[in-house]
Amino acid sequence: MTERSGNVKISGVELPIEELHWSFIAHKIRTEYGFLESSRNGFAISKNGQVLPGLTYSCIEWLSSIDFTDAVVFEYGSGFSSMFWSEIKKCEVYAVESNEDWYDKILEVKNDNVTVYFEEDPRDFVNSIHKPNLKFDIVIIDSQARYDCVPEALECVKDDGMIILDNSDWHQFTKERLDESGLIPIHFHGFKPNHVDAETTSCYLKRDFSRIPKSIIPMGGTSRPRHCGGPNRSFRRTGCSKNGVDAACIDSNRCHRHAAFTHSHDRTPRFCKGVNPSLRTAQHVAPFDHNRYHWNSQGGGFDPNTN
Repeated sequence: MTERSGNVKISGVELPIEELHWSFIAHKIRTEYGFLESSRNGFAISKNGQVLPGLTYSCIEWLSSIDFTDAVVFEYGSGFSSMFWSEIKKCEVYAVESNEDWYDKILEVKNDNVTVYFEEDPRDFVNSIHKPNLKFDIVIIDSQARYDCVPEALECVKDDGMIILDNSDWHQFTKERLDESGLIPIHFHGFKPNHVDAETTSCYLKRDFSRIPKSIIPMGGTSRPRHCGGPNRSFRRTGCSKNGVDAACIDSNRCHRHAAFTHSHDRTPRFCKGVNPSLRTAQHVAPFDHNRYHWNSQGGGFDPNTN
């Protein structure tokens, strides 16, 4: 592959570099994200044939990375997402559905750990969350009467749980009602399976939410060796001198290897102006003296040498 004047030549075919990049992106979406399978089947599905919830891909990635085993879920609006939570995430699922035909279909395919209620009346639909007489780790609002579902969801979600609102970009009043609840919002923007518009799924976390993602490798991403900079990271003189300031590297193979640490009277390490635009300080300070200070790995800063 050769590059010339913004074009690349692959196997004798020359094309603009942007077309090459787009072809890579399109290939990732078609294959790694399972978009083709979702479009062909008419519902959200992964490249491996696993059923997915109809949320944004970025939200699906985040939810997929967390262990929700034995969590209790309530869904306002049942569907293939009920299969995702019950089969893939090993949760106990309660759901309510207002469409009778869809309700009958769900009954045919649901797992034993899924309970589905049919409520056609909007008020009964909203209040159905109280039927199991439980507190829920996850409450999903993705059907009718979303605005009215919020108070009931807040009442029934656990202190370490979360509420998921799909299409929060469409349902602004419902979003604002959740915004006022004091929960921590995380908005996941982007494309969805089977959809051609970018949309938003919002997760509202209770203050005691403590489930940690197991992986941060995205769909179509590449697993790489763990970056250095962990507990045993070391600082060393590099001989690099930009703008007259000696630099200290946080291991040589990191992208900010020329980030120059400087020191001020308040004993707070700073980055030198002009070395890394994302890390620079507003004003130039004196060069860092490695002989006078040492790195405190526990406190995460520089301490003066006492010797």
